[in-house]
Amino acid sequence: MKNVYELYLTIVSGLLLGLPGCATSVGGIAGGDATVNDTQDVSRDISSSPDTAVNMLPDTIPDIVSDVSDSGPQTFPPACNFGQPVVQCFTQETAIRQAMYPPGEILVSDGGRPIPDGGIMGNGCVVPSLMQDGCCNSASGFVFQNSQCCYAWCAGACCGRPLIVEGEPRYSAAIPRSDWIWDGVGHTVYGIDETTKQALFEAWTNDALLEHASIAAFSKLSLELLKFGAPPNLVREAHQAAMDEIRHAQVCFQIAGTYTKSELVSRQIGPGSLDISKVVLSDSLSDLVENAIREGCIGETVSALYLREQAKQCAELSMKKHLETIAEDESRHALFSWKLVLWIWKIGNEDLRKHILKTFLNVLNSQHAFPKPWLPTKNVNTTSWKENGRLGSTDVSTLIALAREQIILPLVNQVFQRKGHQ
Repeated sequence: MKNVYELYLTIVSGLLLGLPGCATSVGGIAGGDATVNDTQDVSRDISSSPDTAVNMLPDTIPDIVSDVSDSGPQTFPPACNFGQPVVQCFTQETAIRQAMYPPGEILVSDGGRPIPDGGIMGNGCVVPSLMQDGCCNSASGFVFQNSQCCYAWCAGACCGRPLIVEGEPRYSAAIPRSDWIWDGVGHTVYGIDETTKQALFEAWTNDALLEHASIAAFSKLSLELLKFGAPPNLVREAHQAAMDEIRHAQVCFQIAGTYTKSELVSRQIGPGSLDISKVVLSDSLSDLVENAIREGCIGETVSALYLREQAKQCAELSMKKHLETIAEDESRHALFSWKLVLWIWKIGNEDLRKHILKTFLNVLNSQHAFPKPWLPTKNVNTTSWKENGRLGSTDVSTLIALAREQIILPLVNQVFQRKGHQ
């Protein structure tokens, strides 16, 4: 797949070219037309160098895109590969409301997300796959006890790079305003039914608010880099990424405003104030690198691949151009995250290096490690949805598998397991 190949080359060449002791010849990706020189078999353990004696990857990699069974796992709460499970119980009524109005997703319509056929179990609880936490992760465990619907969530990557405060993503609300509109987008929408148009409005508004939150996330990261004495190129790239996110948010707000009931008047919306109370910086390099791996090496890499596919499927030329630009920006952001982790690897001791490899293993083996974009409901016209720059659930599952097996795992093997980087 061309998009996968190009994204892999963007990241690996940016990391390997110019690094002392590293071969700079890059061929292709596992499963593609060629193989990367000196890359280990990604199905074998990550840690093959003698001075990092930890077997990291099992011979068989679990499927990370399969849905959790609605009957729940054998034990509750489940054991999470990364962090501790978060458990929350609801009445049947509040569970349905949680599914219709997921936390962290900014829904604009009064009706919320409709519950599809089969979405309610016999006990009146919502199936786990429809119950999301504040990072778009579906519940990984369920139990019905004391007449309540109890769900467990394992930590995963959020949709984009959010501002995390006390373990929860924080966003602004959408409000009427015109100063966050990017003047260079503008397109007219015709021939889309009202249900699909409203869903597109909600999806692009949600994306805009995520991009807005990313400004704060990169600003926080800039301070953390200064705190831990990072080199100037990393500080510069963090600030540039925050500047990129301003433009991304403006573009998404402009796109969202075109999906209105009137084809003559667009909705002008933007972000409200962002609550930054209780924002704290990472306490250690271990915390910093965990966030960089989850939100950057995983989240930004997958998001960049999503955007490349969104641009490919988009039929509206003006929107397509902007999606292509944002995809390139997100590819640079992903590369920046890999550079940050590599810098921490180079200055860290053996324990920190083991921690980096173990974090990659835990995140990659988590069912909910990968961000998922806003997906359509059953009543949305899928052709119009994709032609207007959105992805379907099948697209997302395919792209997650490709990102994991053909970009991220080979990069871990290529970058962190070469003797020249020890």
